[in-house]
Amino acid sequence: MQLHLTFHPVVSPVDLPIHHNHILQGLVYDLMGPRVSDFVHNGGFRTGRRTMRLFAFSRLLGVYHMDKAAGRIRFQGDVGLILASPIDDVLTQWATSLAGKGKAMLGNNELEIVRIGVEAPKATGNELTVSALSPVVVYSTLYRQDGSPYTCYFEPEEPAFNRLVSLNLRHKAEALGRIVGPEDSVEVRPLGRCRRVILRYKGAVIKGVVGDFHLSGPSYLLDLVLDAGLGAKNSQGFGLCVPRPSMAYVPRLPKTGAPQAAVERADGATDAANVNHE
Repeated sequence: MQLHLTFHPVVSPVDLPIHHNHILQGLVYDLMGPRVSDFVHNGGFRTGRRTMRLFAFSRLLGVYHMDKAAGRIRFQGDVGLILASPIDDVLTQWATSLAGKGKAMLGNNELEIVRIGVEAPKATGNELTVSALSPVVVYSTLYRQDGSPYTCYFEPEEPAFNRLVSLNLRHKAEALGRIVGPEDSVEVRPLGRCRRVILRYKGAVIKGVVGDFHLSGPSYLLDLVLDAGLGAKNSQGFGLCVPRPSMAYVPRLPKTGAPQAAVERADGATDAANVNHE
């Protein structure tokens, strides 16, 4: 299930570092409340040796101007955020916190909560077409000859991308207690060209792709794409997807256009100037 949120800044613009996933993540954990956030962050959902957080969130959606020289991104007017999880307790706590507080802090920015929309998107049979509203990250830890590890990131045209996406969805299903068939897998096909994105998260460089994807496979695995994210590092703000065409948050344009502004649409496209978050 997904929560589609709209915030109105008490003071505009919403001023953030360009690389602000850790700030969004802090807000998302704060909205879980201490009990749920402690369990998800410090315990999580286990499958074998792996721990799955089982939630995802989008980039901040809205009209923005990027000041690369200052390392800042500034959003004018209302902003949107989409949260997703297959865990009822997480969703309930998010909704309760948002409705009860009425306001939220995003870094030093005070935001009023003006809309909480609840969506329950599902795959149609064994097919699903999605837009990624935060970069899809697929990687593997490999080892050099001297034994030192390094991270290898994969893109959609590489065979490992499909294999690792499928494996990740199987792990998510297992963490939820689902019985996963030995042959159950998902095939991922990009629709058009994906855009490469490089982000920094707490000092680490993370590479991903943004675009549209067609997926086929068992419906219970496809539903997890919408509920828990596509690919890895979902709880750090990666892999949040919505069905395409989407009814997700579309921010309104300001009355007077600003130079070098862009509108981040729900389908991941960009209107106006081609300004990106990376």
